[in-house]
Amino acid sequence: MKTSTSRTVSAKVLHSIVSVLLVFAILFVFSACQSDAVDPNETVNIGGGSEEGRNTPAQTADLSRLVRISLTIDATRAYNNASLPQNIKDGLQNEGMLVKNAMLTLSEGKTVTETFSLLRTYDIVIVSESGAAGTFVTSIQGLENGACGAASGWLFRVNGEFPSEGIDSIELHNGDKVEWLFSCDGGADVGMSFAQ
Repeated sequence: MKTSTSRTVSAKVLHSIVSVLLVFAILFVFSACQSDAVDPNETVNIGGGSEEGRNTPAQTADLSRLVRISLTIDATRAYNNASLPQNIKDGLQNEGMLVKNAMLTLSEGKTVTETFSLLRTYDIVIVSESGAAGTFVTSIQGLENGACGAASGWLFRVNGEFPSEGIDSIELHNGDKVEWLFSCDGGADVGMSFAQ
């Protein structure tokens, strides 16, 4: 009888210990997965990264085949536009400066489109569509093309130039500066010339 009672007590103690450990494990996983925004001072690898840390290239990666770029996502013009609905404005952190000069490390040959998967891991949601003219962005963080009027929408530039090709055609090189800019005036308010 004593053996049965001690087994029951041992089973209850073991069950309690396992339950407590399970709760701590769940809390650890949830706290590790939370992220508010991209840290502009953080370097992140896309392709060729290791599991030891996102800032460390994989040991098998050819370091000469990695490129480092700067990425900015700027929706400040929309954020400050009176015609932007409040519910959309509320979804734009940092007064519309969603990402500022984040340094990213990618494998050579990657395109602008291939930066999207990284940004999704940092709670930056980008929606794009593909068509005959290539891939284009329709929304970032819930801010859709047309949100501030018919001539408003997302534009991108690389190294200060607005490319005529689609985002899936622009191959990134070491030192490139990629900027996503929300224009409320057909590009005029972000320096886009119609001659480009």
